[in-house]
Amino acid sequence: NETLSNKLFNMRKLFLTFFYLGLIPKAPGTFGTIGGLLSGILILYFFPVNTLATLLVAVSIVAVFETDKYEKETNSHDPKEIVIDEVVGMWLVMCAVPFDTIS
Repeated sequence: NETLSNKLFNMRKLFLTFFYLGLIPKAPGTFGTIGGLLSGILILYFFPVNTLATLLVAVSIVAVFETDKYEKETNSHDPKEIVIDEVVGMWLVMCAVPFDTIS
């Protein structure tokens, strides 16, 4: 049986590694960036840029708190598997570039 704290840790890891992309052994940041690009394109295909901008602010705020908890739980600082910052960085750039340029 998985305890509640283990379930929360696993959800936190899923979020911070952006669906476990950060656990890819070689170049996790690169894969996080690619994940951010693909998810951003998908979001912008169906929703206006305001949606992506709102998501990036919300995800950034949550990521700050969740990263702090994750680092305390794993007794680490700036672990390479955390790639949510790469995702948010890509989304920020995509908000600044007109989607017509991308498509």
